[in-house]
Amino acid sequence: MKLYPTAYDLSNLVIGRLTVKELVARGRRGNLWRCECTCGNTEYRAFVGDLRSGRISSCGCYRDSQEFADTKVIHGQRRQNKGETSGAYKSWAEMKRRCDDPERQNFPYYGGKGITYDFSWKDFSNFYADMGDRPEGLELDRKDNFKGYSKENCRWVTHKENCNNRGMK
Repeated sequence: MKLYPTAYDLSNLVIGRLTVKELVARGRRGNLWRCECTCGNTEYRAFVGDLRSGRISSCGCYRDSQEFADTKVIHGQRRQNKGETSGAYKSWAEMKRRCDDPERQNFPYYGGKGITYDFSWKDFSNFYADMGDRPEGLELDRKDNFKGYSKENCRWVTHKENCNNRGMK
């Protein structure tokens, strides 16, 4: 099949794990190319736009590989066994939402009142280093409700203790 004069010739180009072999068809989404993957899949097909943008760089085998898993796990708390998120990560994420997201229902009582969190806690790893694992059945609490979230002002408490430590709204 012939390329249009303005089309990109991707023949024998290596993109990620794919080697582009030949033009298969032309269509509204652009040229469709047959590719070979390093995993041995020789019949993978991809559109020129997906290949050139880097949106596709393997036949799908990369997503299932340990190499991919290693690049996505920074602190190991976002997704643990069975895809569950750790308690510490949930508490950290909710703390950030309360302080940062004006669309949240409880924002007026936190970020809206000027309650912030330690700048280093923007990164979960720093929060985790300071607070550790969330013990089963406990919640993140600020000792002084007029101060922000920080190592010195936070602790893990029961729901009842948290409710008893409410500041004036």
